[in-house]
Amino acid sequence: MTLNMFNLLIISSVLILAVTCQRERLLAALKSTSIQSILPDNNNDTTRINIGLSLINILDFDYDRQEIELRVWLELRWTEKRMQWDKKEYGGIDSVRLSTDFLPTPDLKLYNGDMKIEDDVLIVVNSDGSIYYIPPVHITAQCPQKRQHPDQITCHLKFGSWTYNCHQLQLKSDQKAADVSEFQKGWRWNLINTTTKVESMHYECCPEPYCNLKFTLKVADKGRSRGWF
Repeated sequence: MTLNMFNLLIISSVLILAVTCQRERLLAALKSTSIQSILPDNNNDTTRINIGLSLINILDFDYDRQEIELRVWLELRWTEKRMQWDKKEYGGIDSVRLSTDFLPTPDLKLYNGDMKIEDDVLIVVNSDGSIYYIPPVHITAQCPQKRQHPDQITCHLKFGSWTYNCHQLQLKSDQKAADVSEFQKGWRWNLINTTTKVESMHYECCPEPYCNLKFTLKVADKGRSRGWF
C-alpha cells in the first residue's frame, strides 16, 4: 500500500467517524424532544395530514359476509415543527430515520373495517420538519354490494381520526385515485378504477366537523364471471 493510499484511508475513516458522531448527536437531540401528541403545542394551530394509498393486493372478497381483504401501503405526510434542526449544526445531515416509539403518528382508523400495520417501519424525518411514514397495512373492510353487477365489486375505504376534529387534524390528499403502480393483479381481479375524496362530517355527539378520506375501489371478479365462485 502506498503512502497516498494509506493517507486516503485515514482521511476517509476520520470523515466517516465525524458523520457518525454528528448523526448520533442529532438523534439524541431529537429523541430528547418530548412529543406526546401529533397536535402542536399551540392548540389554535391545525395539523395537516396528507394521505395517499397504494394498492398492493386484493387478497379475497367474501360474498357471504360482504367483506374485502386487501394489502395496501398507507402513505402519510405531515410537518412537525418541533422536529426541525439546522443542518449546519449537524454536519449537513438532512434526514434521519426514527422508530414510532419516539414520534407519535396520526390516530387514523378505518371507519368501516379493521386495519393492521404489518411491519414496524421507520419514520423519515427531514430537517425542515417534514415527516414521511409509509406503513404496509392489512385491511378487512365491510363492502355491501348491489346486485346489478354480480361480477363487479365496489368498495369504499373511509379513513379518519378517531379523536380529533377537522379544526385539530385536517386531512387532504394529492391523489385523485389510489396509486396502482405496485398492484399485483393476479389471475382473478381486473381493476376498473379508483377514486379519492375528502369529506367533512357532523355527528350528533359533537358540534365540530370530523374529516375522513374515502378511497373507492371498483374491480371485476373474473372468477365470478366465469362461474368459478
